[in-house]
Amino acid sequence: MTPAAQNSGKVRFGPYEADLFTRELRKNGHRLKLQEQPFQVLAMLIERPGELVTREQIRARLWPQDTFVDFDHGLNAAVRRLRETLNDNAGLPKFVETLPRRGYRFIAPVDETRSEHVVQAQPASSHAIPSAEAEQFAGGNAENAALFHSHDGKGNGSPLAVNAVALNKIRAALSDSADDPQFIETLLSRGYGFIAPVHQTSSPVSARAATQPSIAVLPFVNISADKDNEYFCDGLAEEIINALAKIRGLMVAGRTSSFSFRRKDAALDEIGRRLNVQHILEGSVQRTGNHIRVIAQLIGVADGFHLWSARYDREVTDLFAIEDEITRAIAEALRVKLSPEAVGPRHHPNLLAYDLYLKAREQLLVKPSAGSIDQAKELLERAIQLDTNFALPYSLLGVCYTFLASSGKLPAREAIQAARAAEAEALRVAPSLPEAHAMMACCAGMEFAWTEAEHHWNTAMLREPVPQDVLFWHANHFLMPIGRVSEAVEVESKVLENDPLNLLYRHHLAVSLRHSGRLKEAEAELRAVLEVDGRHHPSLGTLAALHAQQARFPEALRLTEAAYAIAPSALVGGQLAALLMSTGASSRVDSLIDKIKSGSDHTASVGMVIFHALLGQFFEAAEYAERAIEERYPSFIAIARPFLISTPQWAALAKRMNLHA
Repeated sequence: MTPAAQNSGKVRFGPYEADLFTRELRKNGHRLKLQEQPFQVLAMLIERPGELVTREQIRARLWPQDTFVDFDHGLNAAVRRLRETLNDNAGLPKFVETLPRRGYRFIAPVDETRSEHVVQAQPASSHAIPSAEAEQFAGGNAENAALFHSHDGKGNGSPLAVNAVALNKIRAALSDSADDPQFIETLLSRGYGFIAPVHQTSSPVSARAATQPSIAVLPFVNISADKDNEYFCDGLAEEIINALAKIRGLMVAGRTSSFSFRRKDAALDEIGRRLNVQHILEGSVQRTGNHIRVIAQLIGVADGFHLWSARYDREVTDLFAIEDEITRAIAEALRVKLSPEAVGPRHHPNLLAYDLYLKAREQLLVKPSAGSIDQAKELLERAIQLDTNFALPYSLLGVCYTFLASSGKLPAREAIQAARAAEAEALRVAPSLPEAHAMMACCAGMEFAWTEAEHHWNTAMLREPVPQDVLFWHANHFLMPIGRVSEAVEVESKVLENDPLNLLYRHHLAVSLRHSGRLKEAEAELRAVLEVDGRHHPSLGTLAALHAQQARFPEALRLTEAAYAIAPSALVGGQLAALLMSTGASSRVDSLIDKIKSGSDHTASVGMVIFHALLGQFFEAAEYAERAIEERYPSFIAIARPFLISTPQWAALAKRMNLHA
């Protein structure tokens, strides 16, 4: 580069300007988010435009020899993120050209210009931060505050002499970000500048991020020849999530939210912000016959640096050992203490049974479809035949039966007994399995046996940390039905802090808010779900019911029509028929009622409760409610109570369900 460019540190190419001094990339004057390692790759390339920069040269600059990292994976990821930021294409590059197996070349013309605002180094003493203010910035922590006065080797305090370890501690204390600094700006080769006014005490990042280590595990990418192996990759990532979630003091983003970023072009800092985490684990899996290659890397959200990475070339039989090794490595990198449950002795199931279990999970929970419950049930029954000491297929089979009851495909009483039997087998194999006790509690609640339910909930939540799903289920299936609605809302909201993109959980929170009378908040939550997924039919139906409850019938009808088009159940059918009558469009009502009563849907009684209640026919609604209680429909309380609680009939109905009116 020319001396002018070296002095100014600014290089322009196309609509972009890279400032090598402050490590900022701008497009048409607007600053872009680009993490440290991708920027360093860009800097190396534009320092030598048109020339080959070898992979080894990049390695020497980005990863010193004593750094333990999978170089190939790390470099490929850095180049990929650089191309994403530049909107470049590896096949038809405008800026970064790949020279296979050798390196990269910057092919766009560059314009090296002198900046009119060269930052001059200032004596450290002129920027010294008073001790009291330093402690204020460090969150009241004197030890962190002392880091602002790192010594220059001669006993002189200098904020520009803070080393990298100290800087990271300060940023953590301040909830600061290297990519979007609010307080401390990194100045390449010169040190650190404090950019916030000294009276500023707020931070855009939550307090949790500053005080507690946190991580999201993204779905591992399937790079196998068989594209149907995605369920296997998901299973590996989910086992790591489950293990990490057992570590006290480590906040782990929920699986649903983390996996929502699958195949989405989202930068790590955006993922970190939306999930409120400091670290991200990502990886890939290649499965060939009985051999697997797993590559995993732990990345800091704030600066994009790889804290740890590794590659495992093993037989499939070593899968569980790989999961444990990754968990241990992450705990060591994040300096959190492993609990015995995280990587302790456990049953290693028959691998074919485990494979069938993972496929069933995908069918039931990841990619549900019209026939997915039956398909999952068949897969789980096969898994149980292969390994009768594998608890998880039994427990998930219990979930299948409750789903069959909720969907109306199986009479609820029959489904509950089958679910109880499956969970009993799970507890025979693993007596303390929280999820199995939670499902036993759910079954007891469906039968209005609240004392038995409470016993199982207490057992499910006996060990800390309690699985987040169990906490949510307890709120949704116990606290809310028995009338402790405010507690349910509090717990559900807390769980959603760790799983903010879980749409089903957010829908359930809206239901609890509706039961507590907080209708505006319930509507806001439902609309938030529908902004993400406009076809989320439970939210469409609940929002419609909320509008109907407020006599907003035209909007309620529109939403119910949309929900029924997606999922034409007896529940939504009863609501649709009532709203059609309320708005004077009664021509379809008879056919809808006939379909509800046809007997093919075991939720017919609840559908008729909704129909009569919306029309103000509370005596008829109560008659059908008695049938639904006798039939033990799982979600009867959640659905019917808002319609009937203010009626004279509710006290008798509540007594039949062992509830206080």
